[in-house]
Amino acid sequence: MQIGTRWPFGTPAPQSLPAAVRDALLQVERETSAPQWWTLTWLEGRPVVTADSGISVTVDASGTVRTASTPQLPGDDDDDDGWLAG
Repeated sequence: MQIGTRWPFGTPAPQSLPAAVRDALLQVERETSAPQWWTLTWLEGRPVVTADSGISVTVDASGTVRTASTPQLPGDDDDDDGWLAG
């Protein structure tokens, strides 16, 4: 896996992403009202873009862009996992 970048919804996606992926990201942004951030990583040379809410946009081996949603469970918040609490 190769680390990519993060950027807020509503700002331009990296130009390194295929146009079809950037279009899919814009569609997700139009359908989502909560402010969020995108995280881009690369897996086997293909982009994996994930929103804070769990929505992901990927490109499969055949080049098809796919959007999937992994709902966040209540209490499943990386910023509040309590591991630093003492």
